[in-house]
Amino acid sequence: MFITKAAIWLALWIGYGVFQNRRSNEVRAFALRIPRSRRAITGAGLFLLGTCALFGALTILTNSGGFDTVTAFFVIAAGGLLFVHVVTLATALLVTLAMENAVTERKLEASRQKEESSNQ
Repeated sequence: MFITKAAIWLALWIGYGVFQNRRSNEVRAFALRIPRSRRAITGAGLFLLGTCALFGALTILTNSGGFDTVTAFFVIAAGGLLFVHVVTLATALLVTLAMENAVTERKLEASRQKEESSNQ
């Protein structure tokens, strides 16, 4: 039974990570609105917050009756989702520090010009 629960949690957390990845342009735009000096501190703080939330949920469950209850299933799922959400935001904040002016997409016009020049 535990393997089934763990598989459901893993699929839920990975699925949410994929969802966050697909909206990475929005997350990047949000991160770039924050001043550079605050991004570093906020990113590091969010990593700590996510870890505290995850281990806090596990500690609460350990002290309140274990992992075999229905409530425990939802607490672990929510704690993991919170962890994934906070860590993806923290990563976006810290990555924008290193790659602030990097081009992540090529415009269609540039792609066509490159193809035409390589065909000649």
